[in-house]
Amino acid sequence: MVSRKSSKSGATKKAAARRSESRTSTQSSVKSKGAHVASAPSSSTKSSERMEVKQSSEYRGKYEGYDWWNWSIWIEASKSVLAQIEYVEYKLHPTFPERIQKRTNADEKFLLTEEGWGEFMIDIEIKRHNGSKLKKTHWLTLEYPTQAPATPATPRTSSSKKKAEKNPTVFLSAGVSDLRMGNALGEALRKKGVKVLRPDDLPTAMPWEAAIDTMMKAADLLVVLISGGVTNWTRREIAAAKSRDLSILPVVIGAETEVPEEIEDLQTIKLEDTNVTDKIAPSVATQITNMVNTLAQSSE
Repeated sequence: MVSRKSSKSGATKKAAARRSESRTSTQSSVKSKGAHVASAPSSSTKSSERMEVKQSSEYRGKYEGYDWWNWSIWIEASKSVLAQIEYVEYKLHPTFPERIQKRTNADEKFLLTEEGWGEFMIDIEIKRHNGSKLKKTHWLTLEYPTQAPATPATPRTSSSKKKAEKNPTVFLSAGVSDLRMGNALGEALRKKGVKVLRPDDLPTAMPWEAAIDTMMKAADLLVVLISGGVTNWTRREIAAAKSRDLSILPVVIGAETEVPEEIEDLQTIKLEDTNVTDKIAPSVATQITNMVNTLAQSSE
């Protein structure tokens, strides 16, 4: 009995010791976890490893009739993070001559400097020395200065007023099948003192969307020549004009030609015979000039 009691007592003590040890272990574990959460300098650590895409832009004034900027883009991060990067690859708009540009200059934060006159999305690939890659995107933003420089004047102020007084502007859209009429009409409009903008005038380094947007800003009227099916390019030009509340004048060539639904309710000029473009163009140019002069004067 003594042996059993002694054994039982010993077992009880051992069990109590295990429970106590278990509680101590659990409390230690909880305290350890609590200490880990409380002491983790997560924000400061992440902050030191953060990479951000930064940019700057400087308005340079007018260049060949369009607003022009110098701009730069780079990776903002600590020196230790920049040192881990092998290169940064910037993918520009497809219309840029050098669409993909790679930078390996960590000391300059992989700086890319360019120039142009339109905003667009830049795709960025960051390659680290360990082989891993990080992809980012950045919308290039071009801003006018808060105060207009003395020369040249900022758009929408003295320059747009001058345009309205002396040089009404037409954006002339013509498909391949309408080039003959488009060329004749453009020449006739210029002789009447109207500035004519054509998609063919776009510089090759300019992203199409930005170039069209800039031209729409400068124009008082969009003239669309339509003789057959409307191309996707023409539809995009019409959509761009509508988004800017720019007036649209369809010139419909051919008795059987149908006007696209998106502009079928607009006033149109209808031409049945375009075989003698030299004779027709001046008359059409007169109608367009009267309309664009009225629009330009109403915008003053």
